Amino acid sequence: MRLAELSERSGVSTATIKYYLREGLLPPGRRVTATQAEYGEEHCAGCAWCGR
Repeated sequence: MRLAELSERSGVSTATIKYYLREGLLPPGRRVTATQAEYGEEHCAGCAWCGR
């Protein structure tokens, strides 16, 4: 799933997810292009964990 879908499914804003990624709280997504990545269910679960 793309970042926007991850945000929608997890209930966490895209800005917050980007922060989690920058700080290493979430693993990087699988690169699709130079500017896009795909994220999996583990990222969705990670967003829920980080938000506690």
